[in-house]
Amino acid sequence: MKTSIGIITALLLNTMFLVAEPVALLTKGIDPFIFLGAETALLLGYFLNKWLENIHRAFQIDLGHIDVFANKAE
Repeated sequence: MKTSIGIITALLLNTMFLVAEPVALLTKGIDPFIFLGAETALLLGYFLNKWLENIHRAFQIDLGHIDVFANKAE
């Protein structure tokens, strides 16, 4: 969850660099394709993070309900 919030925050900040006019004046010497590439990488990172989180949850084995060393009271 923390990683997702960090990636979403970075994604929003990167989008701000692409859209905001005052920030565009500060970054006028930087090629916009660099920001678009960074945004694409952030989006891919977010979806990869969510995908791996779901895979981890799907393959998690819970053996808490199995009582291997059960002794019957006599």
